Amino acid sequence: NGTSWSTRIGSFRFPSCGVAQSVTFSKMGLLFAGQPLNHSSSAQSVTLQNQQSAALNVSSVAVTGDYSESDNCKPQVPANSFCTIWVTFTPTAGGLRYGSLTVSDDAGNSPQVLNLSGNGLASTVGLSATKLAFGNQLLGIASAAKTVTLTNTGPSTLSFSSLALSGTNAADFTESDNCVSSSPLAVSATCTARITFTPRAIGTRTATLTINDNGNASPQIVTLTGVGTIVKFSLTSLAFSTQVVGTNSSARGITVSNSSTSSSFTISGVSVTGTNAGDFKMTNTCLNATLGPGGNCTISVSFAPTAINTRSAAISLSDTGGGSPQTVPLSGTGTIAQLSTSALVFSSQAVGTKSAGKAVTLKNTSTSAGLSISSVSITGTNATDFTQTSNCSGVTLSAGASCTITVTFTPKATGARSATLNIFENGGGSPRTVALSGTGS
Repeated sequence: NGTSWSTRIGSFRFPSCGVAQSVTFSKMGLLFAGQPLNHSSSAQSVTLQNQQSAALNVSSVAVTGDYSESDNCKPQVPANSFCTIWVTFTPTAGGLRYGSLTVSDDAGNSPQVLNLSGNGLASTVGLSATKLAFGNQLLGIASAAKTVTLTNTGPSTLSFSSLALSGTNAADFTESDNCVSSSPLAVSATCTARITFTPRAIGTRTATLTINDNGNASPQIVTLTGVGTIVKFSLTSLAFSTQVVGTNSSARGITVSNSSTSSSFTISGVSVTGTNAGDFKMTNTCLNATLGPGGNCTISVSFAPTAINTRSAAISLSDTGGGSPQTVPLSGTGTIAQLSTSALVFSSQAVGTKSAGKAVTLKNTSTSAGLSISSVSITGTNATDFTQTSNCSGVTLSAGASCTITVTFTPKATGARSATLNIFENGGGSPRTVALSGTGS
């Protein structure tokens, strides 16, 4: 009929779109930005438009999900007018949170429904450790506690519902914490979980600490491992005093015993291993021994440094008692600065009077290297009661050479008086010290 297609389509109602509605929302939906958990957003508004020639009777306005509303729609919206609905978002969990706004009224298209969506910003739990390794532990004996600190890294408060142990050997571990009782945990605040290990059998024991909370990536997992053993050492480490290079210290003993009341174990190997293994000499009665319940054997170690400064190694024990090989760290310090004595003891001396001098000789025991002495000083509780003179300070002793330090005692009060003579040098184990003591009378 000559009417253009564009004019026709302007007034055409597509069947899929339904009949034109006289009561509508001003927006297709409401989308809220990220919001910390349990914190309410600013309100967003939407209008309900009544395009009818008669008043709209509104029976209810309701929301679902993590949303709340207030409005001025009830009980009636005048003809050809509108009302306003304000919606706020208060997420109770992290991630996308969906809801709806529903208005029930006497319009032909009632109820009107508007989609609501928002993003809950849950906190992240920061863990000080995700693995705890307890190492070897005697059967039936509780280890020292290891701790995991949990930090609320924000942006929301954090609530813990439980911290629980599970896994193959969960009964070998115990847990205590102040996290559940501290809930909700403020942003940047911390709580602590304490774990102990009490093995029930020899060999590797494993479990898992599961932390349940309302934060991101819940639950958090901490893996727990430990080794049960019946091999007991009388010492967990052996540290020797400073020793002159090329000389041998006195031997020190380590007892190996069977802590079990029912099981035996066999020792197949005993050795010294590590960086400076050649500086430690070892004899033992343990190799190839089978220790029954309560049985024991002995390892003797001496220290013969081949060079100056810190020397380290370890005793290594191979056995069937669980946690093999067990190790005992060894350490000592080599020096070429040899003192003639480690202590000077003065007789009773009248207060304010000066004693005769007592001498300490410092020798460079090296056959090739020089020994540089930077300073000599006296420190300690009653340092001013002792004085020193020497030909050592600021000199370099050639190989085999020596110098002398002379100390006198002038007590300033009655009773026991003490101090320490310090010799600072580059010969290993600096400062070398001499204990000073005397009695004022």
